[in-house]
Amino acid sequence: MRLKSLTLLLAGLFIINTNVFAQTEQDKTWLSFNIGTQEYKGDFENEFFSFKFAKDFTFGLGVHHYLSESFDLSYNINLATLDNDDPTIFWATALNNNLTAKYKLANGTILAEDSKIRPFVAAGLGFSAFIDSSPNVDNNASFHIPLGLGFEVPITDDINFIYQSSFNRTFDDEIDGLTGGDKDHDDMFFHTIGLKMNLFKKKDMDGDGVTDNRDNCPTEMGPAETMGCPDADMDLIADNVDMCPNTAGLAEFNGCADSDSDGISDIEDECPNTAGLSQFDGCADSDADGIADPADDCPNTAGLARFNGCPDSDGDQIIDSMDDCPTVTGLEAFKGCPDTDGDGIEDKEDACPTEIGEAGNKGCPGVSEAVKEELAEIFENLQFGNNSAVIAESSMDDLETLYNIMMRDENLMLSIEGHTDSRGAADYNLALSQNRADAVKAFLVDKGINTDRITATGFGETQPIDTNETAEGRNNNRRVELNLDY
Repeated sequence: MRLKSLTLLLAGLFIINTNVFAQTEQDKTWLSFNIGTQEYKGDFENEFFSFKFAKDFTFGLGVHHYLSESFDLSYNINLATLDNDDPTIFWATALNNNLTAKYKLANGTILAEDSKIRPFVAAGLGFSAFIDSSPNVDNNASFHIPLGLGFEVPITDDINFIYQSSFNRTFDDEIDGLTGGDKDHDDMFFHTIGLKMNLFKKKDMDGDGVTDNRDNCPTEMGPAETMGCPDADMDLIADNVDMCPNTAGLAEFNGCADSDSDGISDIEDECPNTAGLSQFDGCADSDADGIADPADDCPNTAGLARFNGCPDSDGDQIIDSMDDCPTVTGLEAFKGCPDTDGDGIEDKEDACPTEIGEAGNKGCPGVSEAVKEELAEIFENLQFGNNSAVIAESSMDDLETLYNIMMRDENLMLSIEGHTDSRGAADYNLALSQNRADAVKAFLVDKGINTDRITATGFGETQPIDTNETAEGRNNNRRVELNLDY
């Protein structure tokens, strides 16, 4: 029944909600109180693991001192009875003293330091005094080697449940008054449970779990990571040294954030959400033109400071966005487009961009008055056979003159237009006018003029310049017009 009660007690302690508190470098010394059973193995009897609590009851106390994360030093003293089942034969009072080094498995290497169950093993040196309580045994004392194992379970900040079993290996066989019967040894086993308490806990004025002796802010609650000082933004930098106490930041920036990870703290960064450069106070220069994006009207295209970061690709001092010819150097008067020949007509409107010309002639040079006079004479003398596209022999000299005019100036272009009067069918007249224009073109091409310089078009009777009601009018309407241009 007693064994069942002890088992239930242990089970209840195992399921207690535990926490991280334990014996530490700050709280080094704890006391423990224990009860349990002491078992005798000697010449009269072997009681090991018999668990006779009522008959073999023991109680004691201990002092435990923190050495390191892995080791504690413990001193335990227990008062117990040592006997066999017949106390008239052998019965003694034992005062057991053990000094042991405990190796803690919850040391951060084998198990986590905040484990809910924290096992340990122990070994050391012990001394027990036995006071005779029976006529067969003299008072005596014995040294022994205590070998133990057990575990602790944290219950509160300052109380641990502790279980320990210790085998005491003695150096003699005289404890029970008989010798030689148990191979020169009378040994003992202790099984104890108890409470280990922090009775020397250091003062913690603000109750934050950081003792005043190591609390940099003893009157203000704060975590251990910041030595007991408040850390409002939980960035592990105490508020009293945090330049940005309400925003989580980095130690390298004295607690301030670097949201864009550009190595410039947000409080010094003009563009805290966009990675940038120190020379631009944390702002970017996306086009690498030396002008920070916020001040750059064209942030994705390299440009010039005088144009707020926008380009002037042709270097004509006219910004590309206002330059109709951004890749060719031009003039402001023509919105950045050039006038190569300087005739006041921009190239894209100038049919002769490399020759000084006239606005009325699409920028090309005008035909000279002398040539115009020659052309008028050729026009007057150009004759064909009746209803024929054959050039009259009398007109050949004039066509030679036309040929020479075009040979002298290769830039001249000739437009030949054939016309008829209204007599005859319109289709016939159109074909006749085309044939006559083609005949003049053929003459010139045969002489060596490039065909691309000549256009020949027949208009038939559609463009009269006089009445078709009189012979003179019809004669005027029958014509081949010659137009020279550049």
